[in-house]
Amino acid sequence: MNLNWYSNYDPLIPQICPDYRIGLESIIKCISINPKKILELATGTGNLTIKLAKKFPKSMIESIDLDDEMLKIAKFKLKNHKNVNLKKENILESNIKNYDVVVSSLVFHMLPKQERKQLFDRIYKSKMKQLVVFDRMKGETEKEERDFLNYFIKNLMRKNLDIKVLKQLVRESIENEPMKLSEHKAICEKHGFTFEVLYKNPNHGFMVYRCSK
Repeated sequence: MNLNWYSNYDPLIPQICPDYRIGLESIIKCISINPKKILELATGTGNLTIKLAKKFPKSMIESIDLDDEMLKIAKFKLKNHKNVNLKKENILESNIKNYDVVVSSLVFHMLPKQERKQLFDRIYKSKMKQLVVFDRMKGETEKEERDFLNYFIKNLMRKNLDIKVLKQLVRESIENEPMKLSEHKAICEKHGFTFEVLYKNPNHGFMVYRCSK
């Protein structure tokens, strides 16, 4: 995937994903335990990280990402939060052990199917108590998925985006292979977790869900 637009992630993401802010806030509200250790997969520029650090000041938060520029921005934002450890690491190779809570925002839908499946297996087999995710889910039917994509693309077209960025985002949206909600629910329950949808936009498939032990 071409990540050129990520260099302007913070000003662009609220335009690209209208649910972005409510998605992050929902993750924070949906952590229903008092965790000692939190793992954040794909921290990006630290927008969720800083909310976690403020909400759980006594928790140790480990946030990983592979992008140097994003980590640089996140490090600046989080310089006054001593309970955060930022690491450059591939989430597909990370050591997911001994965390009470695992969180993620807008990353799973971009992963190849097999690599995503392997990552989920590792997450669920770890000792975590809750997984809380904000992400784009695939429509349960071909029609629903077409409707999701059409709504998302029409929303992008209404924004004053650079034409190159717009074309790239449309291409990525079509090429990505998100999971159906029912698919993740099945994986969650297979591992003995309870699955709950906590926020859902019916127009384009962005939602927050929690898997709890």
